[in-house]
Amino acid sequence: MTTPLVDALTAHIDTILQDNDARLARLEGNFYQRMPEDQRHATIRSAIQALIADLAGQSSVDTYYREIALKRARNPAYRIESFKEVHLALYASMQNILSQLYGDETAEYADALHRINEVMLRSSAAFYEAYTLERETALREREAELEASAEEQEKLVSILRELSSPIVPVHDSILVLPLVGAIDTSRAQTITEDLLEAIVQRQADLVIIDITGVPVVDTSIANYLLQTTKAVNLLGAQVILVGISAEVAQTIVGLDLDLNRLTVRANLQDGIDYALGQLGLQITPIHSAARARV
Repeated sequence: MTTPLVDALTAHIDTILQDNDARLARLEGNFYQRMPEDQRHATIRSAIQALIADLAGQSSVDTYYREIALKRARNPAYRIESFKEVHLALYASMQNILSQLYGDETAEYADALHRINEVMLRSSAAFYEAYTLERETALREREAELEASAEEQEKLVSILRELSSPIVPVHDSILVLPLVGAIDTSRAQTITEDLLEAIVQRQADLVIIDITGVPVVDTSIANYLLQTTKAVNLLGAQVILVGISAEVAQTIVGLDLDLNRLTVRANLQDGIDYALGQLGLQITPIHSAARARV
């Protein structure tokens, strides 16, 4: 379905690409900045086209970003921070084009920017979810490959720390901490320290802790969640707990712990929706928004 916004973006793909490429060139050390120019241009172009296709109702941008996430998760040179940097650069490039086309203070500019923002928030959620799951799979495969020598055990510990609990931003004010595997005292302390540091660095207001990948929740883990929540609250941020299974819920009830400090949602998507709502934002399907305006 063609619209003025779709037509405008389609007509200026090359301009958006060139502006985005210039922005990436200024990001020293970014994964995409280090790409060969032809490969980087092809990647940028495909991202722009995927966003336009979503706005036109031809295909979901979620599918595109899940496929990209699967590739990036398997690349040892890739760092999760690169996604936010390139995503923000692409958004800024499209914003620049819209500003030139409509002017900064027009209703057309505000509406177009709102629609693009919705699509890009949804694509971010799709990327981070797929990336995290694929990294977990890669981690387990790596564990199986490593031999039980002292040196390789040390490597495994380093990999576990890096991959099993990545702290990923899904918005300027929202962080996601997916927990995977068993959590002992040492690992819990490390995770908490990394989380608090990330909150301060990114000035986050909300932290989504996903325990889908934690097989057993006992008293020590439940207490860890409570202590982490208190520490996060002291920094002025809020914790949202997601991924509680039926078995884990029964265990928590049996432990008779006071979890009133925790905001709980069913899964990661619900947690992201709730967090966006706390910021006055929401993810709305483009077609529903278009019908509502008619």
